[in-house]
Amino acid sequence: RMFERSFRADNLEEAFLRQEGSSQAESILPRLRSFRSRAEVHVAGRYVLGLTGIKEGTRELSALAQFCLEKCIQEVWSVDSIGMAIFGLGKMGGRELGFRSDMDLMVLYDAKFHASSEIPQRLTAKLQREMSLRTPDGRLFEIDLNLRPHGKNSPAVTDLESAVEYYR
Repeated sequence: RMFERSFRADNLEEAFLRQEGSSQAESILPRLRSFRSRAEVHVAGRYVLGLTGIKEGTRELSALAQFCLEKCIQEVWSVDSIGMAIFGLGKMGGRELGFRSDMDLMVLYDAKFHASSEIPQRLTAKLQREMSLRTPDGRLFEIDLNLRPHGKNSPAVTDLESAVEYYR
């Protein structure tokens, strides 16, 4: 019975809040890391027991990754992040993450909201650091920003106009 329930975007919040130690007063990141580890074991258990196939398992892992990303953004970004967008690329964009997949992301900012890339760069670095941090509670997901316009030789965050021009 324990493995009958699958993880979907619509039930991850409930499962996260049901977990032990859900206090609103502290940072959610330690609980989120622990939740991610337990959720991944749950998905693996469903697969091993034959309750799910690879396709559904990768969808569950992708929903978990998106949930963790959204929660981490809520925790580490501020109102300074207005005018910023994150796009999932590769396996993340295709909702095909495996058990040890990283998240290929592209972060864009709108120059109407940010005169320079300084704040978007700082916020993105903070998000990447918190998502990748290994603690006794576990780790969320490794973030790979190398699929951005001009690759790893360019800034981690691109302004919207430059990205549109690049992909034109």
